Amino acid sequence: DQDVEDRAFWLIRALPKTMDATPGGTLTRAFVARYGTDEDIADSLRSHFHSRGWCGPASDHYRSLRNQAHEWLTGERNPTVTRWIEDYTDQLSVCIERAEIEEERRL
Repeated sequence: DQDVEDRAFWLIRALPKTMDATPGGTLTRAFVARYGTDEDIADSLRSHFHSRGWCGPASDHYRSLRNQAHEWLTGERNPTVTRWIEDYTDQLSVCIERAEIEEERRL
C-alpha cells in the first residue's frame, strides 16, 4: 500500500491474466477489488490482460476471452470487480466487431 502509484504498475505485469477460482485468479481478483477504483490502474490491468498471442481468427480469440470473463461474473459481489470485468468485456466486444469486419474484408 506504500507508493501505490508506482508499485501497482510493476505488480500488474506479474499478475495472472485470469480471475478464475485458481490461486492466481484469486490474487488478480483481490488486486482489482483493492485498487480497481483507480482508473489508471484499472486501464493498465486491462491492457495487461489484452497482451497475449493466439492462432486463428482474432474474432474467435476475443470471443473466447469474453466468454471466460462472463464466467468470472457468476457470483461476484464486489462492485469494483464487477465493474472492471464489465469494462473488460465491453472492450472485448469492440475487438470482436473490429476483427469480424477485418475478417470479412479478407474474404
